[in-house]
Amino acid sequence: MEASNTYVIDGVEITSKPPRARRKGNVPRGRHDEVEEPPSPPESSEVDIASEVQELASESHEFGYLDHPADVIITGSGKHFCRALESIILAMFGYITDTSLVDARSRRSISAAGKSLNQLLFHVLVECLYMHNGHGFVARYVRVEGEVDVQRLLQGDEPAEVTVSLYGDIYDRALHTCGTEIKAITYHGLKTQITVGDQAVTLTDDPAEGTSPDALSHFLRCMGVDSLKTAEFKLFAHVDI
Repeated sequence: MEASNTYVIDGVEITSKPPRARRKGNVPRGRHDEVEEPPSPPESSEVDIASEVQELASESHEFGYLDHPADVIITGSGKHFCRALESIILAMFGYITDTSLVDARSRRSISAAGKSLNQLLFHVLVECLYMHNGHGFVARYVRVEGEVDVQRLLQGDEPAEVTVSLYGDIYDRALHTCGTEIKAITYHGLKTQITVGDQAVTLTDDPAEGTSPDALSHFLRCMGVDSLKTAEFKLFAHVDI
């Protein structure tokens, strides 16, 4: 232990004590200190989705593209709304790159809701496009999970929500072709065609082309739930390039 020292200054005696040992404590972080966030959980691994990818590879979808003075129109067809929705999503990614060169090594999921078929279509495409523009992801295969109650949406009873699984990889110029950049999905020009036998309706915001409310009500009265489950759907969407 160090000895104490005594000093006399102006007649005042001052004794200095040896320094005391200080205990080291944990200093709490300040509110503005940067804290490293834990890494995000990894997406489904290639092993986890191998059986799903094998099943999806055996499926076929019908989609295409129509010319437009300013933009391009992507289309998707299929029995029931969900299959047509898968097709038009594949059309969108197929316009961005050659999806046959994309290795479906991981799975991403998006969810969207809408109060009508066209609104649901719009929100799904917006979320899928953000998966590419925001995260660089491109999908080779698509699966819409569950079913959409088309009749309830057409009647306006309640909104519907869907979850879409996208199987693909991060875009890499060294591996993937460079197609055309899609900047946005436009709500104007969205169209859904439903065909059951020799009867058909068109849902669009263009009064000159769309089916009138009275004709749509007649169509729904004639069609049962089972008929709509096997109806032919064709979806159209304008994309800003």
